[in-house]
Parts: sequence; structure tokens; C-alpha cells
Amino acid sequence: MAARGSAPHRAQGNPLGGVLRELGRQSRAATTARQGRSRAAPAGERGERGERGKPGPRGEPGTTVLAAVVTTGGDGRASWTWETPLLAPPVISALAAGGREDGAALTVVLEEVTAAGVTVRVWRSRPVLRLEVLMPSSPVGAGVDVHVTATPASGPNRL
Repeated sequence: MAARGSAPHRAQGNPLGGVLRELGRQSRAATTARQGRSRAAPAGERGERGERGKPGPRGEPGTTVLAAVVTTGGDGRASWTWETPLLAPPVISALAAGGREDGAALTVVLEEVTAAGVTVRVWRSRPVLRLEVLMPSSPVGAGVDVHVTATPASGPNRL
């Protein structure tokens, strides 16, 4: 039961009050249950180690994820070509490193994704006056690092 003046008592109609009441109930129940338990008996001597069992069957191959850091050229584009072509175009995640020194945010746009590689372009976005909207205005120049990962689109190890 909530005490007068406590947070659960003050917030009767508030959903957060219900969360606080339930949290208080759970903590009281955990404390009560812990007090009733007896201590564990001391451990005895350790026995000899048995023989090693047979190895289990091999599991299915896991998902391979490729990753690289590529740098933009003068037009704001960066390309990454895989060492060996993949079976299908992968899912790409790209994140530009840096930016914000002049109040602009960097946005990475995927221009081309194939089984052979990916091309991204980085744009410098500027806020519109008095609006909280970022408008892409111009591609960044050379030297911006882009962290790119390639994950199979479906199924294990399709890269």
C-alpha cells in the first residue's frame, strides 16, 4: 500500500503512478522472499574429471558481415568494391564521420548497390532559418570518412 505523500499515492490517475506502485510491490516481494531462505551448505570435495564427450554436429554457418571505411572524392562520392562478387546485393548501412563544425549535418545517400559493390554520396545539410528542418544543399568535398557495412539480405551467409 502506498504511503501518504509518496509518488504512487499522489499520481492515482497517472500511468507512471501504476508503474511506481508495481515497482514498490516487486521490491517488497523480493526482499520478503530473500529473508525466508536458508544459507547454502558448504561445498564438498571436487570429484575427478570425466572423459570428454563426442563433439556435436556442426551448426549452420552464421551471417557474414563485411565492413570498411571509405573516403569521399571531390564530388562527395565514395565507392567500395568487394574483393569477390557477392551472390546478391546486400543490405547496406552507411554513416559519415565528422561534420557539424559549421552547424551542418552530414547525410549519406546510397546511389548504387550491386552484387559487386556500393556507391554512396555524402551531402552537407543546413538548417532552414527558424525551422527545425534540414535541407540537403551541397555535396561534401574530398576527405570525409564513411563507415559502410554490408549484411546479407536474407538467409544465413548469402554474401
